[in-house]
Amino acid sequence: MSVSLVMKGRPLAAPKAYAQDLGWRTEWTAQGTIYIGYYRAPGLRYEGWVDDNRGKLQFYIRKPPINLLHDTDFGGCFHPRNNDWWLITFKPYDLPADLSSGVAAIQKALRRAFEVRAARRRSRA
Repeated sequence: MSVSLVMKGRPLAAPKAYAQDLGWRTEWTAQGTIYIGYYRAPGLRYEGWVDDNRGKLQFYIRKPPINLLHDTDFGGCFHPRNNDWWLITFKPYDLPADLSSGVAAIQKALRRAFEVRAARRRSRA
């Protein structure tokens, strides 16, 4: 039995990955593949790029809210590089499997940083 992925004469689109849904795009360079997009936090976005070095992904973010991130468990994952860019590392047992899971994890860290700040402000009031 054959199953067709056609609905009313049109092929069904392949599901997009989370990063694609957020607008991340792929660029191919002489050095390899890179992904460019934005990490999002409530009401904010941070420029990012990811270097795909033979399947080993390296995530970068420009001007992250590092003061807020240092107040979370994720602060040690952000390492300054050149021109306002920061390398984001992951624990060896918690490496992202792909671009989308890495972007989601970084956005979780950003959300957490702003949640901690909001909780502190509420506790002072």
